[in-house]
Amino acid sequence: MPEKRPCAPKDTILTPGFRYSITPVPKFPDRPERENRVHFSYASVGYAWDAAANLTSMTDPQGGATTYTWDTLNRVATLKNPQRDQFTFTYDALGRRTQLARPNSVKTNYQYDPLARVTSLLDQYTTNKGATTTLDGAQYSYDAAGNRLSKTDKLTNIVSNYTYDPLYELTAVTQGANTTESYSFDAVGNRLSSLNVPSYTYNSSNELTAQTGVTYAYDNNGNLISKTGGTTYSWDFENRLTRVILPGNSQINFKYDPMGRRIEKSSSAGTVNYIYDQTNVLEEVDTAGTLVTRYTQNLGIDEPLVTLKSGTASYYEADALGSVTTLSNSSGALAKTYSYDSFGRLLSSSGTIANPYGFSGRKLDSETGLMYYRARYYDPVVGRFIAEDPIGFKGGFNFYEYTGNNVTNAIDPMGLEWWYSQATGQVSHFDPETGFTFVATGYAGHMHGLNNPSLQGTLNIGPIPVGNYTIAPQRDNVTTNRTILPASMRLIPDPKNWMFGRAGFLIHGGDMEKRTSSNGCIILPLEIRNLIGNSNDKILIVY
Repeated sequence: MPEKRPCAPKDTILTPGFRYSITPVPKFPDRPERENRVHFSYASVGYAWDAAANLTSMTDPQGGATTYTWDTLNRVATLKNPQRDQFTFTYDALGRRTQLARPNSVKTNYQYDPLARVTSLLDQYTTNKGATTTLDGAQYSYDAAGNRLSKTDKLTNIVSNYTYDPLYELTAVTQGANTTESYSFDAVGNRLSSLNVPSYTYNSSNELTAQTGVTYAYDNNGNLISKTGGTTYSWDFENRLTRVILPGNSQINFKYDPMGRRIEKSSSAGTVNYIYDQTNVLEEVDTAGTLVTRYTQNLGIDEPLVTLKSGTASYYEADALGSVTTLSNSSGALAKTYSYDSFGRLLSSSGTIANPYGFSGRKLDSETGLMYYRARYYDPVVGRFIAEDPIGFKGGFNFYEYTGNNVTNAIDPMGLEWWYSQATGQVSHFDPETGFTFVATGYAGHMHGLNNPSLQGTLNIGPIPVGNYTIAPQRDNVTTNRTILPASMRLIPDPKNWMFGRAGFLIHGGDMEKRTSSNGCIILPLEIRNLIGNSNDKILIVY
């Protein structure tokens, strides 16, 4: 496996383009050598870390630095972008985020129930005199299985109530006496009906072939190639969408870099090139490389904080699912609002700010109506992907299903599986198109067994053994000595794993500073456990 720990104090990753040169870095006695600077045709992004492997700065292609500070538990405390916008994060004793403070005096305050589930998320503007006004936000209630039963929208004061089937698939949404959404599904998760569509038809490969007034066709790889009305789709040999031709013969074309990230979108409206900070878009530039839009995103996946376009900054507010609900301006007033149905179809929006990020924090291509989810494209109108899951049956029996239809609780930001390094404690996310994405650092093992692969077979000392594991649902698990492990996940080993007679491994929380909470289990901060727990990807590979 490739070593993903930062091997030097600085790294530079460049995007997009294909011409590059490599400058080697000095050897470190305890770290393997690797290249730390790759020069693409017109863009480079540089990184620096501290001794604890915490990212301290990211330098954009224009030389502007985004800087990060960390608290004593290695949680990001502040983020400051090149425009001097500072975002401040605070946490409670359990490591849960309690506040996000933006530079426009809009703060998001979080509250949780005893099971670490978000019950209240309020976006509030604070005046110079300390008075607060609630701009947006939501309150939530849950059932015993952790499914959201209700959401109270604090912008509209509309209460949505959710109903699920025994597989936790969403079957109905009611607002007062009105049913606003209803769904039924077959045994493998294909949608059979919805409120205004009486039937959907599928073939034996679970490909959607028809719904009311629309038919669909696919290629031999399971990629959508046409639908009624004259829309056609073209794919490359890696099953990546390269062209959509709409009725009237207008075309939208896409290009990707060697790591599978989409780096260009072109249409009659012009060409946009995307520059990345790892898997998140950092900038949009034109064909001359001139900056058009800049995004500041939080560490991790799909949490945009501010966008800068034509000198105007707009700040993002999102719900507990990560869906963008509003944008506020530099004065702290709402400048854009969004509402979606439960599967992400945009129902309404207000304001004139151009912004592609919406449902679950992902990018909507307004020309096609599709959402770009990195590994694949998602159609929110029918609530499914338009191409097969690249990992096949590891993702479930239905290669097109989105989050098991548990759309009010789960997201699928990238796609596919989680990886944990015995030697470094680093957690990464992998899909075959975009490659590895570093997520966080944890640990496993006790005393001299801490992150020590050579002791994986030593009971209560070494880290969790190498192998494949299924991640069980996140909940408060109880150990044999009656210790409660909040927001934890049991790890079910593959029968082929060599477990050395060991068992009972989980992902749970613990002391992130002294690193004394593991007898072999994986210890991760709450926000990372929540990210894994809310993901639709339930495969963990320990290596």
